[in-house]
Order: sequence, then C-alpha cells, then structure tokens
Amino acid sequence: MRDELLVEMEKQVFGHFVFDRNLLYACDPDDFATELAQNILIELKKYGEHEWSPDKIYYWLAANPKSEIHRDAVNEIFGIESPIGDFNFMMDAVRKESIKRRMRDVIVDDVAKILESKDAIDPKLLEKAISTLTTGISKIENGGDYNLYRTGQLVEDYQATLNARKVGKGFWSTGCSHLDSMLTEGFAPRKITSIYAPSGIGKSSYALYLVNRQINLRIPSVYITLEMDKDSTMDRLISMRSKIPLKFFYKRNNDDYLENVKMIELALEREKTSLTKNPYFRLVDNPGISLKDVELIVEQAKREMNVNYLICTIDLLSMVRDFNLGDGSTADRYEHAMNTLHEIARRTNCHFVGVFQAKRNAIPVTKEDDIEKLRPKIEHIKNSGAIEERSRIIISLFRKKFYLARYFPQSPNLDSTQDLMEVKIDKQNMGRLGVCQYFFEPESSYLCKWIEEPEIPPYNPEPEKADGQAEIDTNL
Repeated sequence: MRDELLVEMEKQVFGHFVFDRNLLYACDPDDFATELAQNILIELKKYGEHEWSPDKIYYWLAANPKSEIHRDAVNEIFGIESPIGDFNFMMDAVRKESIKRRMRDVIVDDVAKILESKDAIDPKLLEKAISTLTTGISKIENGGDYNLYRTGQLVEDYQATLNARKVGKGFWSTGCSHLDSMLTEGFAPRKITSIYAPSGIGKSSYALYLVNRQINLRIPSVYITLEMDKDSTMDRLISMRSKIPLKFFYKRNNDDYLENVKMIELALEREKTSLTKNPYFRLVDNPGISLKDVELIVEQAKREMNVNYLICTIDLLSMVRDFNLGDGSTADRYEHAMNTLHEIARRTNCHFVGVFQAKRNAIPVTKEDDIEKLRPKIEHIKNSGAIEERSRIIISLFRKKFYLARYFPQSPNLDSTQDLMEVKIDKQNMGRLGVCQYFFEPESSYLCKWIEEPEIPPYNPEPEKADGQAEIDTNL
C-alpha cells in the first residue's frame, strides 16, 4: 500500500473515532503503521470518558501543553466533516498494513544479522525470523491479533458487566414486555434470534409488531424488508397503529374510498409526531442485498444514530443473496451464511432478528383435533440445522383459528374461537421454553397481549377485626 493511501485511510479511521468513541476500544496502538497514528490513539484513550465533542478532543490533542501531538496533524484529521467508507473495512486494511510493516522490520533485521555474521548461521535467529513470518501471515489471514485476555482483565471486565446489571443495564428489551418476561437476556448484543412459521400465519406482522414496539420505546432499530417496499410497509405500520383495516388503504370502485383516505390521513396526522421525531429507527427496502450490505447498513445506522447497539430485523432473512447464491449445496450455503451473520453480529455489537419461512406440515387434517398436529417445528425450516446452531433464540408462531377457517370454514366453533397468535420459545440458550399469547386482528395486523379472564373465587367475607387490631397495608 502506498504511504499516502495508508495515511488517508488512517485519517478516515480517526474521523470515525471522533463520531463514535466506542470504536477506540476495538483498536490498539500497534494496529497502526505510522507512529503519529499510534500516539494519537494513546492520547485519545487517555482522554477517556471526558465530554466527547470535536472541540474538546481538539484541545486535548493540539492545544494542551502536555500533548506531544503536532497541531498540523490534528488539523488534518479534524478537517474531515464526515468520515467516508466502512470503519471495519478500513480498520482491517490499516491493521494488516501494520502487521506487514512489523514483519518486514523484524525479518529484515534478523536476516541482516544472519548475513552479517561471520560464524555459522544461528538456528535460533533463523527460527525467530521464520516464526515472525508465519505468525504475521496467519494474523493477516485471520484479521489481526487474537483476543488473549489476561486473568486480571477478565475479572475487571466481568465486574463492569455485573455493575451494569445492578443498575438495570444487563437486560436488552425486545420492545415487548410480554416477550421480555419469557427471555433471560432479551435481544442481547452479538446474538441472533430466528422467527419462523408457515405462510399466512403472520410472521411479517409479528416482526413488524416488535419493530413498532421498539419505535415506541426509542430502542435503536433497523428494519430490512425484502418482501415489501417502503410504502407497503408503511401501510401495515399505520394500519397496525391505528387499527384501520388494510383493505381501506387501497382503492375500491365505490363511494367510500375518499372517506377511507380521509380516515387514513387523520391517522397519519396523529402518528406524525411520534414517528418523525424518533431518531432511532431506519427502514431499508433495497432488494437483492448481501450480508456484506447488511453489515454496511448496520454500521451506517449506528453512526447516524450515534449508538453502539441496535436491533436489526430482516424479513425474510433467507432472501439475502448469501443464502441462495454461491458454490456448494444449499445446506452449505445456509451454514456459511449463518456463520457469517454470527460474525457480523459480534463485530457490530448488534442483535439480529431473522424471519424464516417454514414448510407446510403434510399431515392430513380430517377433524378439528388434527389442527394441533400442524404446530410448526424447527425441522420444518429449510436447512434448519444451520439456523438452529447459530440462533440463540428460536421462536415459532401458530394460529389455530387460521387453520380452522382454512379447513373447516363451516364449523360452528369458528365464530366463538378467539384468533390468538401463540408465540412459542422453541430454543433459548440461557433460559426456559414456553408460550405467550397475543390477540391478533388479521385485517389490520394489530396485536396485543392476551390475558385470560381469571376465575372468580367464591364469596368469602373477611372476618371482623378484633378491637385494637391494626389494618394491613395492602400496598406493601
């Protein structure tokens, strides 16, 4: 790599640091090839948790009398209004160039000593040069140094994790308290959740319901829809939030259409404030994207939101190119794609929610009791092995009324049966399995927590209080 190109890439990397201080701690001084970059990183880490603004950082680096960083060098970095390119890509290139330079310096020095020696070649010196070469090549191929944590560092980091949990930061909400109550960690960073069901059950509706809850709670989130464009998604979102049936959103050859439009416009006006003033949501409807595109989308969203964590929901995940294009069998592609997504989740510190289509159960349905046999299982997902292996949480969806209406439309039980969506936790690495239920309105994709009516206890009057008996405070 040419020196001027390397310097430019290092400048862009530091431009990213200015906008997101958390990126600092993903790097070490040795990751940079130039001494200037190494010194700037050291100084930025010293600055630590002080107020993180360009002006404050500039003073610390360039105007502070104790700083040894030349002002002109800092001016070049802070001349970047907005860094370009993907941080991970640039940091990886800079890190590999640093490794190459260190390899060259060490090898040249050792080889020079071997050649200049008048004695026989020192086996240890030769072994060192070979080891440096092979280790360096391995680092380049594997993306740099490995995380070899010292025991003291492990304890210190773990103590910080426990402190975060004490103040309520150890749980990462899904956006839905009903689902939160079932999960041990929620949608924790660096993990994958898979949601699956056959066609027609309401996979997209449930995924969008969770996204809608995340919007309401201002949880940073990205919704990548590969089945629908942004207008169709907004139709569903406004319908869900207003409970206006979706059929009213589309033109019909009747006189009611204009009235329907007015009703939708009023609903949109009510939702405008809460939706437009929320900086923590992005919608993406680009077709034919790859997992590399997904990583770039997530990194861009994090920069724009100024956050280090978000929930990224992909509907349908199996429509991402990596699952369908490439060499090898379909099973191999799924395994490679899920492994890649897992790596992206760890690199980006994000939680991914992938929506999958399940195969229809081929069991014959001749009576209403047979509907219970149609409940989806993990093995009904195409190439479920790879998905099950990499997903920390797997959720299946089931609606009895959907199948009742499909197979027994004349059933006397149809009208009296509540349309409940059963959300079943099929896998949770660190928690129990179970089912939570939602009332589902198919026409508007509206969902709400279903609470069964409690049994009324028999009448049992309270015994009269004895004289001097204190009244029990029921608020305790």
